[in-house]
Amino acid sequence: DPTDYELEIQRLTTQLVEAAASIEELEVEISNTGELIELSNEDLVLQKRELARMSNLSIGVVTESELDRAKQAELAARNTLAVLKNQEHLQKTRRNRLNAVRKLVDIQLKKAELDLDRTHVTALINGVIVEDLVEEGDYVQKGTLLVTLEDTSAVEVKCSLRMDELYWLWRSKSQQDSATDQAARPYEIPQTSVTVIYELPQSHIRYAWSGQLSRFDGIGLDERTRTAPCRVIVDDPLAVTMLEDPLRATASTPSGGIAIGPPALVRGMYVSLQIHVATVGDFVRIPEEFVRPGKALWVARNGELRVIRPLRLIELVNVTTSEGETSRVWIADAAASNLLPDDKVIITPLTAVTDKMQIRLEATP
Repeated sequence: DPTDYELEIQRLTTQLVEAAASIEELEVEISNTGELIELSNEDLVLQKRELARMSNLSIGVVTESELDRAKQAELAARNTLAVLKNQEHLQKTRRNRLNAVRKLVDIQLKKAELDLDRTHVTALINGVIVEDLVEEGDYVQKGTLLVTLEDTSAVEVKCSLRMDELYWLWRSKSQQDSATDQAARPYEIPQTSVTVIYELPQSHIRYAWSGQLSRFDGIGLDERTRTAPCRVIVDDPLAVTMLEDPLRATASTPSGGIAIGPPALVRGMYVSLQIHVATVGDFVRIPEEFVRPGKALWVARNGELRVIRPLRLIELVNVTTSEGETSRVWIADAAASNLLPDDKVIITPLTAVTDKMQIRLEATP
């Protein structure tokens, strides 16, 4: 209820006007006292001259009574001047006090205006009220929680990245930034585009939002999972895109949602993330059945059987051939796995092979 605060502002405003009027009135008194002091100074000068003239006359020319009266007049003029100066000093002291009173009233007025402003609660974010804790007319003390707002202007997605996943981020960023730039941000995660994907359980349709990998959620790894907690920022949680394939968008909808499916990205959704990293180097696809235990691969190189291990396997994905058949292949980093462009993968039922075994490649009929 702002009524009490409005009345307090009116009272303090009146006091402030009254204090200003008192100071102005005192300034007039100080000015008048100053003029009287000037007149009293002139009168004192005249009385001193008169006393000096009479003192220079001989006793026969001026009587002692006349000389005493001249001294008395000079003393009265000096006393009047002293009284006026004391009065002026007192008035200036009163002016300092009134100025202090006016400043105090001004501070109280600002405090009352702040109290009045606090009677209007304004949210600093766009959101939805999810919890209403007080009713209109209730008395609440300063600091009491009134409502709980759910921020809808942007959404943060929690995720955890393994060290091998962070490796790709650092590797991509190292190609863009100099060593000096990287040293200046030792605790910052590279800002990277992210696609946030939610799959509707009933229809298995995927919906996507554009986001940005923003920051680490603290410093260090989670002791239980040995992963780095991170945050992804989605600036527009209403800009949803429907996906047929998680790697390719097929239909877009304007901000505001779609007819069937989640209209916005909201708290509590379990989502998957696609982090778009600029790859460095060459990558190969290796059929899943070609990969031996221990992430090993047998290849023919320069007339020898070479055992390549460990392979730098990135992800196991499904691919569709031109004949429409689906198979599972590993995506591998060629350079990190020590694979060469002319290597030929060997499939053999032999159970025991050794590295650098001599082999002979037969021509394909």
